[in-house]
Amino acid sequence: MKKYIALSILSLVISNTIAQSSHIDYHFKYKKGKYYLLNSKGKKVDCEPFSFASKYSEGLAVVEKDLKFGYIDSTGQMVIDYKYYDAGPFINGIAYAAKDGKYGYIDKNGQFIIEPQFDLVYSFDEEHGIVKNINPDTTVYGQSPMINGLITKKGHLIGDALYTSIQKEDGHYKAYKGDSLFHIALDGTKELIKVETLTFEDSVFKVVEEMPEFPDGERGLRRFIAMNVRYPIRAQEHGIQGRCYITFTINEAGDVIDIIPAMPAPPILLNESLRVIAIMPKWKPGKIDEEPVKINYTVPINFVLQ
Repeated sequence: MKKYIALSILSLVISNTIAQSSHIDYHFKYKKGKYYLLNSKGKKVDCEPFSFASKYSEGLAVVEKDLKFGYIDSTGQMVIDYKYYDAGPFINGIAYAAKDGKYGYIDKNGQFIIEPQFDLVYSFDEEHGIVKNINPDTTVYGQSPMINGLITKKGHLIGDALYTSIQKEDGHYKAYKGDSLFHIALDGTKELIKVETLTFEDSVFKVVEEMPEFPDGERGLRRFIAMNVRYPIRAQEHGIQGRCYITFTINEAGDVIDIIPAMPAPPILLNESLRVIAIMPKWKPGKIDEEPVKINYTVPINFVLQ
């Protein structure tokens, strides 16, 4: 069975996000289609290998078996059984998880504290988590494929709605819904500021004078992806294929940070795409007025069986 990986760069945007990282002695080694748990000395832990495994976060790691996701501790013992369509790392005791194709948030007992109801979500940052749904009406929200919101740990949407775009500012959030601009306080109260002619691209995208450059340019980027992407064996066995859109930021130093899915896709393919983007080398950073700036790329990676 042959596999094909297609890659193209879609867009550039300015991003103000901050890189985060974590460290743990236990880690995984990929070999012949399986992930093996290793201890701090690089020795295999006595537990079965996994079809997929993530880095540890708050003492737990996400693992996959038969297209279901669960959590193990550093000994390889199951803490939360395989029962999710997708799952993410724990941050401040909360992790995203999906059931029946919809995303919500769970606690360390594996119970949903925010019921699955979104098409895509990201890990909590401080007090809020980013949630997304597929755009249901372009006449209301514009041409953006996804609409965005922020949710509290109690499950309340800031501003009680989803928006074309939303971003945090000093003491409040600025959100666009189509051409309408709202200021949303941290307690969720909302004020309409103005209505103007504004597209999604105008509110989010910005052209830069000098774009970031991967070593050896776009050809080098394509070659890097092609050489490093591993079509998951479990996905091949189940005939899973599709396109994964991954967004990541090139910061002022050329580091690759803030790697997240941009659109829903089969989790087993998304996780492999995220892994490959995370091991990319430094880029030559983008510039505006000769000053390095953060630039956000969205890259689609196609997994096709033939």
